[in-house]
Amino acid sequence: MKSHHQNRIGLFVLAILLISLLPTTNAQQLCPSVYADNAGGRVFEGEIFAGATSYQLERNDWLPLPHLKSDLGIYRTSIVNESQQVQHLNLLELVVVDHPKNTEILFDKHGSLHTLELIQRPRMAIDQDGRDLQRFFADKDSLVYYGNFDRQSPDAEESLVFEFRRTHGIMEAKVVIDAKNSVWLDEAYGRYLAQYGASLGQQLNKSNDKLQKWMLDQNLPLKVWVETAPGMWKLEGWFNLAGPKTMRRDVLMIDLTNIPAETVRIKLTTGFLFWEIDRVGMDFSTDLPVLHQVVQPTKVVDIKGQDFVQKCLNDDPLYLNMTTTGDAVTAVFMAPKQHEGLKRTTFLHSKGYYDLLLEPHQNKPRPEFVESLNQPNHFPVFARDQWYQALKENKVAKPIQN
Repeated sequence: MKSHHQNRIGLFVLAILLISLLPTTNAQQLCPSVYADNAGGRVFEGEIFAGATSYQLERNDWLPLPHLKSDLGIYRTSIVNESQQVQHLNLLELVVVDHPKNTEILFDKHGSLHTLELIQRPRMAIDQDGRDLQRFFADKDSLVYYGNFDRQSPDAEESLVFEFRRTHGIMEAKVVIDAKNSVWLDEAYGRYLAQYGASLGQQLNKSNDKLQKWMLDQNLPLKVWVETAPGMWKLEGWFNLAGPKTMRRDVLMIDLTNIPAETVRIKLTTGFLFWEIDRVGMDFSTDLPVLHQVVQPTKVVDIKGQDFVQKCLNDDPLYLNMTTTGDAVTAVFMAPKQHEGLKRTTFLHSKGYYDLLLEPHQNKPRPEFVESLNQPNHFPVFARDQWYQALKENKVAKPIQN
């Protein structure tokens, strides 16, 4: 049995080795980066609309801004293009929420606001092989679960089961995670796209429904299942991609109506090494009323001082396009007066998408690849095969997780 200190060292080495792989492909799904511009300096907050890699996948995002501070009644945030992409911002606005001090606030992917009062730790956490992994998920800390590197399942799926003690009489609950996507997901996706050859454009130019179905079939999102009877699992929903730069806290409501037991068991599934998970919890509290305001920007200026605010006020055909790596804009918001006795949390509500700048491949796609690319879990199996190839080439290393 290895110590927790050794675990952390192994995981840190893995992260460094994976980051060194990033330039080997040109997919770079790194999303628009958001910073809080405070009087004391700039602080990285996270990424927005991760995985929205075409206009068909454009989506809303509600990014928590825990570091954002008011400076003389003004909030400032910067959105930066740090990748080889064209990034398209449709909407930017600040959501300012004043709420009881003993609560935490999160938006879910549908834009519903939830209060969290008591996030339970799992009383059990195991993988497909029954390994006890509870220590990885109990707290937000440096001990992160990357996945089972040795399991050779046919579908290359990661599966984790968690158990929580249910609050009596509660018919719904909130699953809370601190997680992010792996750098390996970005690397594997770049390698995957290269297999399409000259037909890549045709494959990417599909409807939103078809692209969403493909992402779910390939286990990219983090799916959440609820056990309704012993061995019977119902899909309750999924967490959108979070991006690889930093852990993001997210919430998902689940229905407990058809669960008679006082114990709630959930299962999280995704593809091979697609997610890194720090904490998993469940909150059974009822959402409380809060005071929230939507604040539109007064300015959205680039480094040359040009103001694009009119392109960011509404969900409409007008877009702010950041076409070059290093492009950045700073959005300025007037800070509403904070309600006395309440805690304040701010979110950046954005909507948009980004285009990957991919080099054209003139070679013909491999027939066996094209025939199977729409089969469920084709991409996770490909990603696992590529991982083991990189392992043989000493480009990646297994962490110590025992």
